Amino acid sequence: MSNSVGRAINMMTIRVSKSFFNAGIADMDFEGEIIKRFHLDEGSYLSLKGRICSWKTAATFNTKEEAVLFFHEWVNENKVKRAKYKLEVIEYTSPEDVHITLYDETHPLWIIEEKENPSISKAARAYFYDYLHEFGYSENTLKTYRREILKYGIDINSRVDSELNLSLRSARIREQYYQDNCSVHVKKTQLHIV
Repeated sequence: MSNSVGRAINMMTIRVSKSFFNAGIADMDFEGEIIKRFHLDEGSYLSLKGRICSWKTAATFNTKEEAVLFFHEWVNENKVKRAKYKLEVIEYTSPEDVHITLYDETHPLWIIEEKENPSISKAARAYFYDYLHEFGYSENTLKTYRREILKYGIDINSRVDSELNLSLRSARIREQYYQDNCSVHVKKTQLHIV
């Protein structure tokens, strides 16, 4: 028996702030040009075609290094640009949903969800998420579920193993993902290239 409801529970969604960068340019002939950078529409940026443009058509980069490299290629086209313009890399963040799989075909819950009826799958899921005791199942129902789930080598009367505990796994995945991929806040970096 295939249980498609369980597959949706297998996914975890994390909302993260994804960073992207623009190559803002400051004309050194005008005093205070860099201050305009804090007002998106008033600043000057580089488009993908290498033209000076507004924020709406500005080239967007995934890393700071890409923006710096793009500016260097643009500014080194002639000496006038090199003397006149300075780079200001602007970092913005936007929310993004990331879907992460909590368990795969090797996890016992995957097999139970594939082969058992929805009520047993629900009890197994509650066990692996460590909230089986909150359901208020009767003793007879728990015995029936235990007998069915024991076929897969899982005893719901014992504590769930920390490697199989999906609550702990989702917390570990979330923590690791945030450490690896997320910026804590929006940073505005000013670089003066000589």
